[in-house]
Amino acid sequence: MSMNKRIMVTKRKQQKKVVKTPILALKKAAVKKLAAAKTSVALDQWERDYLGRKGAIREVFQSLKELPEAKRKAVAQEANAVRTELVALFEKAQKKHGVGIAEKRALKTHTIDVTLPGVSTPVGHIHLVSRMIERVTDIFSSMGFDIVEGPDIESPYYNFDALNVPADHPSRDLWDTFWMQEAGEIGRAGRIANQNDSRRLLRTHTSPGQVRYMETHKPPFRMVVPGRTYRFENADRTHGFEFHQIEGMMVGPNISAANFKGILTVFFNTLFCDIQSAQGSKTNVTSEQIKVRLRPSFFPFTEPSFEVFMWFQGRWLEVMGAGMVHPEVYKHAGYSAGEIAKIQGFAFGGGIERLIMIKHQIPDMRLLYVGDLRVIRQFS
Repeated sequence: MSMNKRIMVTKRKQQKKVVKTPILALKKAAVKKLAAAKTSVALDQWERDYLGRKGAIREVFQSLKELPEAKRKAVAQEANAVRTELVALFEKAQKKHGVGIAEKRALKTHTIDVTLPGVSTPVGHIHLVSRMIERVTDIFSSMGFDIVEGPDIESPYYNFDALNVPADHPSRDLWDTFWMQEAGEIGRAGRIANQNDSRRLLRTHTSPGQVRYMETHKPPFRMVVPGRTYRFENADRTHGFEFHQIEGMMVGPNISAANFKGILTVFFNTLFCDIQSAQGSKTNVTSEQIKVRLRPSFFPFTEPSFEVFMWFQGRWLEVMGAGMVHPEVYKHAGYSAGEIAKIQGFAFGGGIERLIMIKHQIPDMRLLYVGDLRVIRQFS
């Protein structure tokens, strides 16, 4: 066999036999197999057989060292020409049946481009109502108030009787309270105004938590009860059938309405004038713009009672009810006559949603619950 511009290549078979193939014959066989390869799988196999690291073309170049130096250059040039031609044919076939060789190699060697900019993952945030509850409780906690909780499902005793609300009070009517039909224990034994009333209800305020707290704590103390409340009434821009309240008490010797006014002043100025608020945004309300007034009112559980108003969008908006704790409430909590004679205290309660409306200039509290992302994202 002539060796003019020919080189014998060794190809190992599974049977370990050695077969010598001229480079031009190798080219002819490669072109024939490439023409028969119609799928991406077949093309991948052809690439490994002829152009891969252990392919036939690579074996040709590895065998150059065995040739005489005079013939080595000419054979290498012929092998390069064959390889270039096969690569061009392979890329053409790849374009017809799959991804180009250059792109495929790029995918193999650079599956992850570490130079690309990172993609931020959307992160949620606490709802505005929850943030306001956190902010309000933080302020009261800084003034020495305990933060307590109470059950949403209450007995008529804790929701009404223990708070000096008589059985014939309008708030017990079906139109004001969500009643439940399940029966159960009502309050503490011996202090139930209506022994036949075994129903349960959704609390209309968080004041029942105050009575439960007094049953296990003796004065002096300060406490607030945040939570969700329910009332059977029509919803409008400042009212809802489900809303949140913050109610509290401060009881001890010589506690007066003047103490309540001082606590209230610190609370409102901190809530509305602190630019480092829990929402992370600045408020448009300043200490000079805040106007507060107390108006005499009536609540069964306080005497005297008054309502707290704030000037909001050109009108006075009720934000809180308050007053000095009625002696009957102390009696229902288990305090003796001697203990009641030595203590005084004030109680208060207001809506969380109304505080949000004032702080963030929101005209309708229902916007907080419609799930409109255009509203919610403003307070992220």
